[in-house]
Amino acid sequence: VYRTRPYEKVPGSVNALHEHWKEICIKQITQDKVKMKDFNNNLRAIVKDFDNIELLDIKKPRVGVVGEILVKFLPAANNYLVDLLESEGAEAVVPDLMGFLLYCAENANFKHKYLGTSGKSAFINNTVIKILEWFRKAGNQALAESKRFDAPSSIKDTAALAKDLVSLGNQTGEGWLLTGEMIELI
Repeated sequence: VYRTRPYEKVPGSVNALHEHWKEICIKQITQDKVKMKDFNNNLRAIVKDFDNIELLDIKKPRVGVVGEILVKFLPAANNYLVDLLESEGAEAVVPDLMGFLLYCAENANFKHKYLGTSGKSAFINNTVIKILEWFRKAGNQALAESKRFDAPSSIKDTAALAKDLVSLGNQTGEGWLLTGEMIELI
């Protein structure tokens, strides 16, 4: 939504498309059985629909929104920052929420290597990373192939960017993830 709404040719069209897909997705994931094939098809269709929505041919400054997880994703907690940015003529860029979950799992590798936690914990968390990446693979692929969107970086790539500036042992709150996200937005 953030990538397209500031440029929409027909006011309200992006929010309407978002609501349309939100209803479909809620219905799908609240069924007794969720089929991955249908889930992945919806991811591809969502990207395609937003890729094809009519937009104005203009450029706006892109402003990254990073910070504490609640503040980043809850409009009331950040004083409706995205609304403000859009009303001032900018496009808000907000890293994905999945990055935080992957960050939490990735931290086990540093803890195992440098702080003596068990290899079992690192193994389990690396398995969690693989599972989460598997769930978002179709969506990431669709984003990478789209004309308007960028796929999120892998958590390993984000960690590699951050470790030159802060230790990956900086794990309080968003820790090194915050630094990595800022570098990705540059």
